[in-house]
Amino acid sequence: MASISRFHIARFIFIPATLFLCLAIPTAAAQDTAPPAAQDQAPPAAQDPAAPDDAPPGERQPRRIQIDLAQVLAQARAAARDGKLREAVRLYQLILRFMPNSRVARIELSFALTRLGERDRAARLLRDVDKDGLPPELIATIDRIVGPDRLNFFLIPEIIIDSNINGQTKKSEIPVGGVCCLTLQEDAKGRAAYGYGVTLGATYRLLDAAPRTSLTLGTRVQDVNARQDDKIDLFGSLSFAFQGGQKFVFTPSLSGAYRTRADAEYEREHAGGLSIGFPIGPVRAGLSGRYRMVEGTGDFKNRRDRRRSEVNGSFHYGFSGVGLRLDGGLFREDWDQMETQDNDGYKTGLDITFVDMLSWAMPTIGGSFTRTDYENEAAFFGVRRHDRDYEGHIDLELRDFKLFGRATPTLTYRYRHETSTIPLVEYDKHEFSVGFKAITF
Repeated sequence: MASISRFHIARFIFIPATLFLCLAIPTAAAQDTAPPAAQDQAPPAAQDPAAPDDAPPGERQPRRIQIDLAQVLAQARAAARDGKLREAVRLYQLILRFMPNSRVARIELSFALTRLGERDRAARLLRDVDKDGLPPELIATIDRIVGPDRLNFFLIPEIIIDSNINGQTKKSEIPVGGVCCLTLQEDAKGRAAYGYGVTLGATYRLLDAAPRTSLTLGTRVQDVNARQDDKIDLFGSLSFAFQGGQKFVFTPSLSGAYRTRADAEYEREHAGGLSIGFPIGPVRAGLSGRYRMVEGTGDFKNRRDRRRSEVNGSFHYGFSGVGLRLDGGLFREDWDQMETQDNDGYKTGLDITFVDMLSWAMPTIGGSFTRTDYENEAAFFGVRRHDRDYEGHIDLELRDFKLFGRATPTLTYRYRHETSTIPLVEYDKHEFSVGFKAITF
């Protein structure tokens, strides 16, 4: 039997071919890995229009290549079980190319797309699927994909191990104005800490037809043994998505937050933004702008009110089980009571996700660079401040493990190195965290 690759080679070099297609549809029902039997019939043999049945006398007879679509279906299911979702999608699409009414291939393809996070594509595949004869469990799953629950709760626990919880330099003596030295107390230096955090909230879908039209409310609590970093956050957002033409999706949003710290510092924030998503060939791109106002107190109970404006862009591209995300943006921050903190700069980053590299986990590696330039001389140090922040991270999603059948454990290592013309704010920082991808129920 010829392989699929031979079939494509034969097609592209225009060798006349006649395809005999056969698809054996199982009659037993299963839920995710093997959906229930469909009423699909094996398709008739498909013919290449360029290859007539009877070649003229003296000419070479066309080559006949037989592809067993039942075997392709088995390969697609095996790929889905092994976590090779992109490969499974490709194989299911091959089946639907020659048998577009195959209910089994359509349902299983939608499940693979849902696991990849492409729920909109999965819903389009299932909207017109005939549900007659399917078990109730499978019908309920299809209904959740096509018309997802309007109310979802999420829970994100995490464990925190931080090598420099205060984010200050590990140096003991800091030069001031070219004169040595400012000596740091031992408890002001960077030191290891550990703790836990939890985020709990809910999202309410305002319109079933527009998944990003929703209201989200939640809270985040973090408790660390270095008490200065304990915090409680309350947050909320409202977004509305609408289609602009054939390609553009516009999503305006409003958000707000209230944050408190262990030493009675607090911040109130309200913000508004607009994001635009659109395709550029095979690349998915996005452009967004955001403005936020923050009011609150800082060290020594001084007020620290500020306004921040951001413009960001992102590009997503995937190939052969690898996903790339490139983003960058410009920002501007104005502080009302502390002009020495007025600054602007830019940030850029790259993430690479390997979908099929490991059968039991999905790793992501990436990094970012942030440049921040301050407009005025820093008080006490007498120099203008310029910061350079280098960050790298490794994230591991353990997809073979599930908590309560819904939550996927994650492991993260993050390293940050900041340099500055103000040595007091220079630091190296290592963070390890264990968490769970959002649990929804």
